[in-house]
Amino acid sequence: CESWVSQFEITINAPDFGPIASVLEEVEGNGNGHADSGETLTLHFTGKNTGHSTAPHTVFGVYCSAPEISFDQNIFNVGDLAVDGTFTVDFTFNIDGMRTATAYEFILVTHSGHYLVRDSYYVNVDSEMEDFETGDFSQYDWQFSGNGSWEITSHGAYEGQYCAHTTPMGHLSEAVMGFDYDFTCDNEVSFYVKTSTETGYDFLVFYVDGERYGRWAGETPWTLIRFMIPQGTHRLAWSYEKDGGATGGQDCVWVDNIVLPPMEIVLDVNEAIDGEALLYPNPSKGDFTLVLGRTSQVGVYTLTGQNVLHLNAVNGMQRLHLDAVGVYFVRISNEAGVEVKKVVVE
Repeated sequence: CESWVSQFEITINAPDFGPIASVLEEVEGNGNGHADSGETLTLHFTGKNTGHSTAPHTVFGVYCSAPEISFDQNIFNVGDLAVDGTFTVDFTFNIDGMRTATAYEFILVTHSGHYLVRDSYYVNVDSEMEDFETGDFSQYDWQFSGNGSWEITSHGAYEGQYCAHTTPMGHLSEAVMGFDYDFTCDNEVSFYVKTSTETGYDFLVFYVDGERYGRWAGETPWTLIRFMIPQGTHRLAWSYEKDGGATGGQDCVWVDNIVLPPMEIVLDVNEAIDGEALLYPNPSKGDFTLVLGRTSQVGVYTLTGQNVLHLNAVNGMQRLHLDAVGVYFVRISNEAGVEVKKVVVE
């Protein structure tokens, strides 16, 4: 008996989904462009098949079980998504209740057959804001350095009466103002800047922990700036930095309406996404959505161990209905192992 060993390569193509882009639109509210209690908003999500084969029967879901967040539709049938194909869905929701300065986690799920990609998006409600309307720097623990200085001015604010701007200073000078802020999750900071400086040489620079995130020079009208900041405590700083040459414009920079994410965060109770399945909402009135990333056996059990529901060899998105109020355990088994989730019917 003879045997041969050979090697060969096979290219296997599969779909994949890249990061979800999002735009928040204020549908009914106070018109400030931010999410606040009592408002109706729409999140415009855009996704893309970044893989190398068509993603058949693609479904996109948005999940948030916080009682303050209400919506009519959260699951969207995208259909077959070609390679490099994109989709856009509009998720409209209401913010009820009076919880203030809170970041709500939304779980995003893109699903096609055996492929499931999950991500988190945070909606900041009633965000913190430094708008300098106190007329001084007392709202936050501002720290100052450099041989130039910042002051509060009542002239030319982006909004309201006051903003911060730099005072006259010489060549090779800098004026730095900053403070420390605790980001409870990866989240956004935004602010407005205006500059009237020597183009290309005298800059307003924004730093995070000493790392330059952006800079502006020349004649810049009030402009909204946004940056994503990683979780943790970070030093945010605005610095006007002048070279040793000429001056330009008014030789001044302005900052206003610094919007900071809430320090309180409401994580979705279904955030146990290290497992293979997503179960939503929890608790509920008896109707659940189960999203599976692979073919599984599903059993639902009462606290006494009674099996009240069984699904054999299922995959993708499943609807579960439980009649009786109580606590149940959902057992999900597949080739990767066994996962058990607790659900509550109210």
